[in-house]
Amino acid sequence: LEQYLADRYGHARGAVKCLETLCERLPLPVSKGAIREIKEQMERPLTTDPIAISAVMWSLDNLSKTIGRELKCMEFMPVAPDRRDYLFAQADLFGVEVAEKFPPSTVDIVEAGRCFALRRNTACVFHCMRVLEVGIRAVSEMVGIADDRPNWEPVIARLDKLLRMDRDHLKRTSSDYLPEVHDNREFYAGVSAYFNGVKIAWRNRVMHVGVEYTDEHAELILSATRGFMKHLAIRLHF
Repeated sequence: LEQYLADRYGHARGAVKCLETLCERLPLPVSKGAIREIKEQMERPLTTDPIAISAVMWSLDNLSKTIGRELKCMEFMPVAPDRRDYLFAQADLFGVEVAEKFPPSTVDIVEAGRCFALRRNTACVFHCMRVLEVGIRAVSEMVGIADDRPNWEPVIARLDKLLRMDRDHLKRTSSDYLPEVHDNREFYAGVSAYFNGVKIAWRNRVMHVGVEYTDEHAELILSATRGFMKHLAIRLHF
């Protein structure tokens, strides 16, 4: 009998531990309190007293009912298995190098992942735009535009001019030449092409009422934003 009870207690402790993990991830305060009481009961010396055993069994049964009542008071949204990691993503969703070199972008990176997981596609794209704003600020500093919140147009225009004048030695002035751009022309040409494309395709549309994004659009934009920020992190920081 004692061995049987020991086995039952072992299974019960395992179940309580799993339920405790659940209650830590969900706001179930009443159930958490009940679990604490059950753990105190089960820490007492093992007994064959039927009344004591019944008390533990009753507590476990009541715990399941308490959890059920609390869960009925909540609303849940389904998350596809292939998007689960995005829901619980941290600041390094776009890579550790992006999180380290562009700290102001991490909040929106996390939110973009969560919105993608919950299929809030337009919200996901909006947060991607905010991430890209951090990138454009880093580029603006590099090209010599002193503005804490630069507009895309002057930054793109300045970078395009630097790239254009880098090829035209006769027309350029000293202010139109940056060794950083000259030595890394391919890198900055990619920056220019990306920002011109993203400004037209994404940023101008996401700010207008009536524009909606599908799952496919959100996934494409999230992936492209991650790739571009990782590209920026190779040479730039903020």
